[in-house]
Amino acid sequence: MSFGTRTLPGGWDITPSAAFVRTFERADSAGTDTAAGTKLTPSGYFRLESPDYGITRLSFTEALSYSDSRQWTKNLGTLTVRRFWRNAAGAQATQRLFGAFNTNQSLSFTQTGILSDTPSIQPAYSASLGVSFPMYKVFGLEVFGLHGLLHTATPAFGLNYEPAVLPGGFLGRPRLDSVQSASLTASLENGFQVKAGPDRRKLDIGRLRLGTSHDLKTGRLAPVSADLSINPLLPFRAADTGRSRRRFDVRIDAVGSFDAGELKPGEDYSLRTNLMWDWMTHDSLPGSERGIRLNANHVFGRSQNMLIGSVTAVIPGWSISLNSLGYNFALRQLTDYSLTVVKDLHCWEALVNLSGLGKTWRYDFEFRIKKLPDVRFGKSTFRTFLPGIR
Repeated sequence: MSFGTRTLPGGWDITPSAAFVRTFERADSAGTDTAAGTKLTPSGYFRLESPDYGITRLSFTEALSYSDSRQWTKNLGTLTVRRFWRNAAGAQATQRLFGAFNTNQSLSFTQTGILSDTPSIQPAYSASLGVSFPMYKVFGLEVFGLHGLLHTATPAFGLNYEPAVLPGGFLGRPRLDSVQSASLTASLENGFQVKAGPDRRKLDIGRLRLGTSHDLKTGRLAPVSADLSINPLLPFRAADTGRSRRRFDVRIDAVGSFDAGELKPGEDYSLRTNLMWDWMTHDSLPGSERGIRLNANHVFGRSQNMLIGSVTAVIPGWSISLNSLGYNFALRQLTDYSLTVVKDLHCWEALVNLSGLGKTWRYDFEFRIKKLPDVRFGKSTFRTFLPGIR
């Protein structure tokens, strides 16, 4: 629950919020309840932010939460209770120097109070400094309806420090001469934007982020990580015209790393390719849309090689969707599938879903009001009266 942002005297803004979460869990094995649990998590948060003083802007945050978790294992007859509270306070200052350099400084203090088992309080302190500065380069590109390419490169550097804390009182005793952890971070964020079409729309077609860190305590340099995301066909996407809509889109996301010390690629990497084809037609009558949507995702990584696809066929009064169809090439087996059929019933609609994961499958059905989708009844409703339905 958020109370929005309120302006206080002096131009300061405060943003409070609160949450109350109550969850019930049940573990099932071979049709028999083997475990059950409850979790209660109330929390509160506020952010206090100063006006822009020209030189700096200040902000303060405070978050307080409590957790009460209880797990029953029926076949063993045991009850496990975990209770703790957590407090996190922070202060941050940001500046923009000479209109180009963005700097920030922050301090934080956290406490975790264990209420179950052996009661204890675990305080922690941390501080950080950071600086970044964007650089721009415009390339004169006049081809295939493109009108220029903007490359934005933003180097960023940071210093993080956390002192050791000795037990003592409610706040503990931080030892500034004893380092718990300290690191230097460096990253380079690249963004690519083009102007496309006769109206020269600005479109973000990709980004590339490189980053690494150096542990000052151990002297270890972390592998250089790379995160790439591109959408090369976005500037050439056909606009909706008349009764027909035809689109073909490609999106590529890749994550990898390089170990500079070993001079070899990192062990964790992944490449995800998304293909989307949309061919729909419609007229002026409501519910007259018809056509096909195809979507395919290929995921390739160190330990996986999977193809996941979906197909949606739309005809007046019906919608048939193969939401997912996954195949693991490494294991040569079907991993998951999901099929949904929706029937238009004027003010209502009926939905049937069949899904599977590995060798486990399930079905579901429900009826719901179109304009009030929260008003529904279905399999879960009938299960209340007929426990045998699964």
